[in-house]
Amino acid sequence: TIGRGDRVVFKNEDIIPHSATAKEAGGFDSDMIKAGESWSITPDREGSIKYACKYHPTMEGTIVVEGP
Repeated sequence: TIGRGDRVVFKNEDIIPHSATAKEAGGFDSDMIKAGESWSITPDREGSIKYACKYHPTMEGTIVVEGP
Protein backbone atom coordinates (compact mmCIF):
# COMPACT_ATOMS: atom_id res chain seq x y z
CA THR A 1 0.00 0.00 0.00
CA ILE A 2 1.38 3.38 -1.06
CA GLY A 3 0.23 6.97 -1.29
CA ARG A 4 -0.75 8.52 -4.62
CA GLY A 5 2.40 9.95 -6.18
CA ASP A 6 4.75 7.59 -4.33
CA ARG A 7 7.37 5.88 -6.47
CA VAL A 8 7.42 2.08 -6.73
CA VAL A 9 10.74 0.48 -7.68
CA PHE A 10 10.92 -3.03 -9.08
CA LYS A 11 14.46 -4.30 -8.54
CA ASN A 12 15.53 -7.58 -10.12
CA GLU A 13 17.86 -9.35 -7.71
CA ASP A 14 17.47 -12.65 -9.55
CA ILE A 15 19.83 -14.12 -12.16
CA ILE A 16 17.14 -14.22 -14.88
CA PRO A 17 15.02 -11.45 -16.45
CA HIS A 18 11.60 -10.50 -15.16
CA SER A 19 8.98 -7.86 -15.88
CA ALA A 20 6.39 -5.85 -14.00
CA THR A 21 3.33 -5.85 -16.23
CA ALA A 22 -0.09 -4.55 -15.21
CA LYS A 23 -2.92 -6.98 -15.85
CA GLU A 24 -5.32 -4.24 -16.99
CA ALA A 25 -5.35 -3.11 -20.61
CA GLY A 26 -3.35 0.07 -21.10
CA GLY A 27 -1.53 -0.38 -17.79
CA PHE A 28 2.20 -0.22 -17.20
CA ASP A 29 4.75 -2.63 -18.67
CA SER A 30 8.38 -2.51 -17.67
CA ASP A 31 9.35 -4.80 -20.53
CA MET A 32 12.41 -6.88 -19.60
CA ILE A 33 14.15 -6.02 -16.33
CA LYS A 34 17.52 -7.73 -16.59
CA ALA A 35 19.36 -9.22 -13.62
CA GLY A 36 20.70 -6.45 -11.38
CA GLU A 37 18.57 -3.74 -13.01
CA SER A 38 15.49 -1.88 -11.78
CA TRP A 39 12.47 -0.05 -13.17
CA SER A 40 10.03 2.31 -11.47
CA ILE A 41 6.57 3.81 -11.78
CA THR A 42 4.73 6.59 -9.95
CA PRO A 43 0.99 5.80 -9.87
CA ASP A 44 -1.13 8.94 -10.13
CA ARG A 45 -4.58 7.56 -9.33
CA GLU A 46 -6.07 5.74 -6.38
CA GLY A 47 -7.10 2.10 -6.56
CA SER A 48 -5.62 -1.36 -6.91
CA ILE A 49 -3.22 -2.31 -9.68
CA LYS A 50 -2.65 -6.02 -10.23
CA TYR A 51 0.58 -6.96 -11.97
CA ALA A 52 2.61 -10.03 -12.90
CA CYS A 53 5.84 -11.02 -14.60
CA LYS A 54 5.03 -11.73 -18.24
CA TYR A 55 7.81 -14.34 -18.33
CA HIS A 56 6.67 -16.05 -15.10
CA PRO A 57 2.90 -15.40 -14.75
CA THR A 58 2.65 -17.01 -11.32
CA MET A 59 4.84 -14.20 -9.96
CA GLU A 60 2.19 -11.60 -9.25
CA GLY A 61 1.23 -8.88 -6.84
CA THR A 62 -1.03 -5.91 -6.19
CA ILE A 63 -0.18 -2.27 -5.58
CA VAL A 64 -2.85 -0.46 -3.54
CA VAL A 65 -2.73 3.30 -4.10
CA GLU A 66 -4.41 5.49 -1.48
CA GLY A 67 -4.97 9.24 -1.42
CA PRO A 68 -2.26 11.65 -0.29
